Amino acid sequence: MAPARTRRAVHAYTPSVKAKLSGSRHHGVFPRKVRERCCKRATARYRAKKAWACAVLDGVRKNGGGALVSRETSPARTESFVGSLLVATPTLQDPNFDRTVVIGVGHESDGVLGVVLNRATEMPVSDVLGEWGGLAGDPAVLFEGGPVQPEAAIALGWRKADAPASDAFRPVMGRLGTLDLSRDPDDVGGLLQGMRVFAGYAGWSPGQLESEIDAGAWMVFDALPTDPFSTNPEELWAMVWKRQGGLLSAVAHYPVVDPAMN
Repeated sequence: MAPARTRRAVHAYTPSVKAKLSGSRHHGVFPRKVRERCCKRATARYRAKKAWACAVLDGVRKNGGGALVSRETSPARTESFVGSLLVATPTLQDPNFDRTVVIGVGHESDGVLGVVLNRATEMPVSDVLGEWGGLAGDPAVLFEGGPVQPEAAIALGWRKADAPASDAFRPVMGRLGTLDLSRDPDDVGGLLQGMRVFAGYAGWSPGQLESEIDAGAWMVFDALPTDPFSTNPEELWAMVWKRQGGLLSAVAHYPVVDPAMN
């Protein structure tokens, strides 16, 4: 049930930073250790996932949980996923998206594009994008935005309420938007209240995400302004479930299995 690995150009949503990075010691791609870390983490999560997810879901349903996820129970289900949170349920059998929170940043005729909000790396933004690192919010590190085009970057920014219009900022919803990383950061910094940089993105072909939601792999929730810039991203998945209330809040307590036990 993995999202399509579309090769849609990133600049359809925000400019690629390949040109900016070319000539640097990274030669337009993120360092190998970032990619290797992602692969190792994904493999470990996959081995541990299936047994505990199925057991806990069965327990919830036997105790009156009923249909835990569906199109009808997803409160933010709309025609467009832009600006909404796509939250992975414990039944999602894809290590790339285990316990992830994705925000939709593009929904057009060729599909849906989003970035994962809660997978921080240890790589400082400044190591790859220089002065842009000074604008990144805490933690000021790269985030694994998804498995598609991990060598490219997408930056999300939260525009100040009194900031003037700028072609360096493309609105997603309200004051949230994508940033043109080919610009001088000094020209953009005054516009922003927060910024985060993502390596890669998640992409779904037309109708694919809707099918995965119907299969119970994702829930669609309203996003809070603080979600894309959470200072505690490792807790974001549980926090989003908790604030839904009722039965859905119980999903926040699903255990994370220690891979060493597998």
